[in-house]
Amino acid sequence: MDTLLRELEQDLDELAAGLLESPELIEEHEADLKAFIGPLRNPAAIEAGTLRRHREWFLLERESEAIGGAIPLEAAFELRTTEDAGAAMRYAALRASRSGIFVVARLVPGDGFLLDELLGRGQYVVDDIELSTELEPGDLLVGRIFPRDIANEGERTTWCLSSGAANLRNPELLEAIERDVEAMRKRARGPLRMTQAELEVMFFNEVIAPEATEPVAVPDAVLPAPVEAKAPLAEQLTDLRELLVEGGFGDERWSEIVDVLRARPMPVADLAVGGDDPVGWILEELAFETDLDLADVRTRLLLLWRSLHDPHSGVESTHELTPAVRLDDEDGPSPEAIRAALERFDAARQAGGDVDALFAVLETELGLEVDADADDHLVPDFPGVLGALVQEYLWDGARLAEVDLDEFVAANRDLELFVQFGAFLGIAEELELRHLRVFLGRWLWEQVSVLSGERDLGAIGTALEAFLVWMGEHHGHSVGDGVEDLFEIFQAEQARVLQLNQSLAESVGDLVAAREPVTWEFLGGKCWLDQVGERIDCVLTVELGELAIGDFVVGQRTPIGFAPRLVLPPISGPHTNATS
Repeated sequence: MDTLLRELEQDLDELAAGLLESPELIEEHEADLKAFIGPLRNPAAIEAGTLRRHREWFLLERESEAIGGAIPLEAAFELRTTEDAGAAMRYAALRASRSGIFVVARLVPGDGFLLDELLGRGQYVVDDIELSTELEPGDLLVGRIFPRDIANEGERTTWCLSSGAANLRNPELLEAIERDVEAMRKRARGPLRMTQAELEVMFFNEVIAPEATEPVAVPDAVLPAPVEAKAPLAEQLTDLRELLVEGGFGDERWSEIVDVLRARPMPVADLAVGGDDPVGWILEELAFETDLDLADVRTRLLLLWRSLHDPHSGVESTHELTPAVRLDDEDGPSPEAIRAALERFDAARQAGGDVDALFAVLETELGLEVDADADDHLVPDFPGVLGALVQEYLWDGARLAEVDLDEFVAANRDLELFVQFGAFLGIAEELELRHLRVFLGRWLWEQVSVLSGERDLGAIGTALEAFLVWMGEHHGHSVGDGVEDLFEIFQAEQARVLQLNQSLAESVGDLVAAREPVTWEFLGGKCWLDQVGERIDCVLTVELGELAIGDFVVGQRTPIGFAPRLVLPPISGPHTNATS
């Protein structure tokens, strides 16, 4: 096993051993393990990979009531890192880890491989030599990855894959997952996120999958067959109704949920139940309107959906459709026609048909009127973790500002540049003030769309500042002291620096292309200062206009003077040491 991975997992095991000395935590851990593996799996036959995934979930993601609602790793972080620098680095890696659905995009045997994350659309390089010889492009990996170091000054880190991650080498499963994720993305009003517990439910608890075309010798690669043992239907209905009512749903909404599950038969060979199907639709609504444990609710919904279509469950005597949503209206299609239309829709969807086109056909067959005023707002589908946060901000920001969504998106469209810059970030908490200094102090000025005037620098600054305020208020993350001063400098100097660069572009053509360019600080007159403190007197090879003391100029010393290529605002930071 990889050395760092072994140390990280040893840290988790030691943390678990220390925590589980408390009777309260032991009880909580046992109860959570049962919920994690689901009611259809035998606790006595749980594989090592499952136990590893649960340990990661319990220590790294789950808020523990026994320790006051804290995440165990966070609660132990300060105690474990005060005197041990190595432990501090590893705990930082644990905090920055993430679970997800990954696909092997590219692979170099004996070197490493590139993973695409389906939900957040991030990309991660895993430099595991051994795994690179065992995996194949297109392999579906479900589990957690850990960074080898925290991203620094925009540089990418490499990652290692948890020993609890499972390889599901199954092209049909991958195709179904990709299809369902895209359907979820089209309906989502924010970033797609799944906890490790939700991934466990989706892939290992209640999934009915065809046999893998190429079985892989990984402990959790074979999905367990469902067990028919379940509570009576009446008990399932009562328990789930009480849970949803407690979460804020009334009786009418509860009846609608049951009717939705009854209206469509449960597929007998669905690859990813809970995506683009009634369970997925219900979970999406619950995610936005309640604080319920979606993993628990999903398991209950799947069991109920199965029971509602079990001829031996006594469903007809247990629940009647509410009059408002009965399917045997005299003016509408018959129940048999509806069932046949839904079955054709399911078959075409599973065959890879276009979901939007299939919905249009279904609406026609069922005689449904299309709402001309349906919400057709489009929020840009930004990639990566930072992109997901910006997507969420656009939806939420329009609501909070009480303005039209399209108008709000248009006003904040230039946040796309910040998403492009921040592609290296693995989690929101990695964003720091130094990154903003690089973005506002240099990166922006290297973009042709900015220097050409296509992008509005004032709008970029305003949108970014508002986004950071929202992130602090709604996600509890601040980039640190000094951000107000940074934006004040940027807003005050942007017009002048833009004019200087546009003038420079007319003189030298290429804005940033220079052989081994160096960044110099302007001190006034003919005096310049480079990044190591060397003072020189030189003249510019072109007329630039009036520079301000503190400006940074990227260029190259030549026999006849200093050849400028780019002017940067007086924002100090890591970018002033950049040489390209």
